[in-house]
Amino acid sequence: MGDTGLFGEDLYDPSQHVCSAGEQWAGWSESDDEQEQFTVDFANGQPHSDEMPKKEVLDATMSVLSTAHSQLVASVNSTHGKNSAEQPSPLQYGRNKGDFWVRRELSDFLTRHGTPSVKPDELLITAGSSQALDACCAAWAVKEDRPVVFVETPTYFLAAQTFRTHRMKIVGVECDGDGPVVEDVRAKAKTHGVPCFFYVIPMHHNPTGRTTSPERAERLCDLAIELGMRIVADEVYQQLSWKKDAAAPVESLRTVYLRQAKQARPGGPAKTPCDVVSISSVTKILSPGLRVGWAHAGRSTIQQLATYGVIESGGGQSHFTSHIAAHAMHTKALDAVISTLNARYEERAEALYASLHHRLCTHGVYISQPDGGYFIWCVLPPGRTTKQLVQRLESMHAAGSATRVLIKEGSCFYLADDESDRGEADRSFRLCFAKYPTAALRRGGMALGDAIIDLLKDKAGAPAPGA
Repeated sequence: MGDTGLFGEDLYDPSQHVCSAGEQWAGWSESDDEQEQFTVDFANGQPHSDEMPKKEVLDATMSVLSTAHSQLVASVNSTHGKNSAEQPSPLQYGRNKGDFWVRRELSDFLTRHGTPSVKPDELLITAGSSQALDACCAAWAVKEDRPVVFVETPTYFLAAQTFRTHRMKIVGVECDGDGPVVEDVRAKAKTHGVPCFFYVIPMHHNPTGRTTSPERAERLCDLAIELGMRIVADEVYQQLSWKKDAAAPVESLRTVYLRQAKQARPGGPAKTPCDVVSISSVTKILSPGLRVGWAHAGRSTIQQLATYGVIESGGGQSHFTSHIAAHAMHTKALDAVISTLNARYEERAEALYASLHHRLCTHGVYISQPDGGYFIWCVLPPGRTTKQLVQRLESMHAAGSATRVLIKEGSCFYLADDESDRGEADRSFRLCFAKYPTAALRRGGMALGDAIIDLLKDKAGAPAPGA
């Protein structure tokens, strides 16, 4: 029997099995290929609940509630000249920017994973990266009558509601295989003025899977410095990277900005309020349920974001769960989880990519090959639309196909208020490979490939007969 809580229930029973990060969910086996009906949901960009690192989270939680943890935090605070009385326990209200010990562990973690020399006072703890994005909107959009935000085309679809809540006009920026087209950013700034900020996803982009090239990142930061433009870089997939030729972790866009800002420029010093704010979270690498994220920026920017009303009232966000995440960083349990996830997701990404590419490459279908993140981006050839494909998938399932496949239509990722530049919106779709083991991915990939080939053979692109 484990320790007993205040109300008599067991807090932890070590005899009870708790899944660790290295264990895969038991919801699928090779024998499931014989199932008459199975749904493969490529649309949902989430991991499977049964693969969450429950043991690592439980171990960290128990440690955070221990006397040893309190002593550890007090020792670190004392070493860095912090008054322990001002650093509340994990179960109390937190400090606005987050507990110093949490921010220190986070700074060490980020330094290990591609963002060197991060300082605790350059960090703000938030309730996930979405709240960090909302804090940026709240800090800067309120100062303008019709605030403008630039976004990549396409981009993360759920960001739209955050921007529109703050009455922001969404202006799309053209992108290519290297990232945002700098000349288009300049042109849009000339037309619409310098935006409140430019929202970008530089690493393993959602939805396209693209990583902004080093040269493009430098040019984008140079332009931001020239225009006095803020950039908010959503970097939640930074640690999920398995690029074979990478000699070092994928570099944060803020690191590129700081390096470029140090160089001498003919135009003189950078204009204010230029800054690059990196926002991220443990959502993809530990657990979305913890609701732990952060913003990494210059001290003055962090101070602006820390005056966000919710933070002022609530006394810091996710105080308890941020200690749990930071403890996993402190013990490097999180590093081990990330290594497991990268090996797992690389295998899954390759399985899904291979199941589609070898059948569709000669049919004019574009399929991205991921080297990190969660997603594969696909584009149908001209003359066919994703809506037709969705109809074809549903009609094939209704006609008796053993596998039902769900995909995320590309049109929802085109957020610009100006509908004139929709590019490949109606021909594209996103697939998530994170949720299922390889056997399920291959089965889903085969069914999807069947539907695409069937659609391409049909001259009219209409649903299959009998649908």
